[in-house]
Amino acid sequence: MAWHLRAAAGGAARMGLGLVRIMRGALTLALPVVVVAGLVLVRAGGIDAGSTRKSAFDADGPVSGLSAGALNADPATLKSTAADLLAATTAKGGSGYRFEIVQRSTLHAKLGGPALLVPDPDDPQAPPKEADEAYLIGLLETGYVTPTGFSMEMRAGPASADAPVDLASGDLMFRALVRDGVTYRDDGDGWYQTDRPPGIGLDPITAAALPGLLRRATDAKDSDLAAAEGELGKARATATRGITAAGTIADIPGVVAVDGAGFTEITQPIALTFDGAGRLVGLVVTARNSNATVHELAVVTEITLRYDDVPISLPKPEPAYAGDGMPVVVP
Repeated sequence: MAWHLRAAAGGAARMGLGLVRIMRGALTLALPVVVVAGLVLVRAGGIDAGSTRKSAFDADGPVSGLSAGALNADPATLKSTAADLLAATTAKGGSGYRFEIVQRSTLHAKLGGPALLVPDPDDPQAPPKEADEAYLIGLLETGYVTPTGFSMEMRAGPASADAPVDLASGDLMFRALVRDGVTYRDDGDGWYQTDRPPGIGLDPITAAALPGLLRRATDAKDSDLAAAEGELGKARATATRGITAAGTIADIPGVVAVDGAGFTEITQPIALTFDGAGRLVGLVVTARNSNATVHELAVVTEITLRYDDVPISLPKPEPAYAGDGMPVVVP
């Protein structure tokens, strides 16, 4: 199996940390205008994760550690108890969870600043048009976390601001795996060991930090469920309650990019949703990528968690990378 990442702008090919890195490099330039360039992604394959198991938790009622009245408790109690339940899924003997992520990035002109120049997608030769905002890119990530490891696939996402999410059809960009205590990545030519896996939304470190985010998030308030749910959450329809709370990037460091804590600023309270068993089933995080200096780069990341049909086993890191020389992960 072979698949490749190519960028139509900047001459970038096979970036070590993925498309987020291509974006980061381009947006670091202090240009008076930003031309929103297209990206070309080519063919993908998939993970055969093996058999699955049902969650050890009963989704229809309270679970261990959550009293029957806690679902009607104050938001602080709800999120604290949900943190314990989430931590239990990846503790020894836990059933793990699956995740689905969509991330949309949009450039906005600053007040009094230069406009964006947006190419005509139907006529690349036409002069670009000025605009106050421009959809930059959509990315997808799916995978699962278990007591013994982590597995994910990252794909190209919605091509426009109003395009629906299709978690399976986007071209495959990267894969990451933690198995037997070793971290691997696959950029298209096979698996190799690394200490810099790709990812958006959730990576092994960010997944481990999620219970802490719930425990330490402040100013928790009830929210209208429809307002708290993202597009994936509305489609899944598993949430029964929504709240908002203020979180810090230290507790969700990879929400914009796996190495993005240093250039990520959370700009709104985090929307959190919970199912009838009091488990966390969704987060919507609105952030700013500070690498963009001429314009504002808003990044909205929705993460949904599912506790059913979690694979029992992790895939093997096969086939191994067999290229000439080891890949270089670009900072």
